[in-house]
Amino acid sequence: NRGAQCFPVCAILKLLLARLRSGQKAVVSIDEIIHILVANQCTGEEPIEHYARLLPRQYIPAEAEVRQVRELVRFISQISVLKWVLPNLFLDIDANDSAAVGYVEKLGQPEKHDRKADEARELLELGKTGDLGIVPLLPTLAGEADVFFSEGKPKRVTHLRYERSSKLRELFFVSKRTPYLCDMCLLDVTRQYPWSTNLLEVHHLLPLASPLRVEERKTSLSDLVGICPNCHKATHLYYKGWLDSYNQEDFVSSKEAHDVYRLAKTSIVLHN
Repeated sequence: NRGAQCFPVCAILKLLLARLRSGQKAVVSIDEIIHILVANQCTGEEPIEHYARLLPRQYIPAEAEVRQVRELVRFISQISVLKWVLPNLFLDIDANDSAAVGYVEKLGQPEKHDRKADEARELLELGKTGDLGIVPLLPTLAGEADVFFSEGKPKRVTHLRYERSSKLRELFFVSKRTPYLCDMCLLDVTRQYPWSTNLLEVHHLLPLASPLRVEERKTSLSDLVGICPNCHKATHLYYKGWLDSYNQEDFVSSKEAHDVYRLAKTSIVLHN
């Protein structure tokens, strides 16, 4: 029905907020999205209190429906306050952080617009922010610099972005054999600064907001490295210089981004 509007992202956020408010873990699985939100025909317009009362229902989804839910969850996990660890989507905020909770509440409020006759045009309009056509910089939680690239214009837009997920950081460093060693300059941050905990930052070899990250529909720990703040800033400067030298707005593939990082790593001048 082209006249009806449903807001599945808002429904998912409201379910997560309802669980956060009730003291539960703010996590939802793909199966729960199907049997709680889809089966109960949630539109995303209902108040958060409605989602607190929802119970799962018997429902047999079509294979295409399950695939659509999975792809939606992968896509919205790009939002700074969300983290997807198959098969669960986490709301990665503190219940006592009123600013973060307020932000998610606002994000969960549907915005109704007139439907377009052309579906392709409608998708393009959904991806726009104001007159710029640039993905908005979302408020985030801890510190990480990333470079954002706009599409279709000969101008690069750079923002200071903050690390999107403490859970991502935790998962990454737990997986590393040498979690306190900078991958770029080999600095042992705990030895250099014995009064501190791990000062390394999580660097995304392919920039966070690159369109490729969404198109390829995957993010793995192999896409990440732990580097010190100085090397992190220097790496993004190297990325900028490399892209400028080839007159590119963005990397053409994840492999290219990984290769350029290795070039930066071999170009660093180490002092004893």
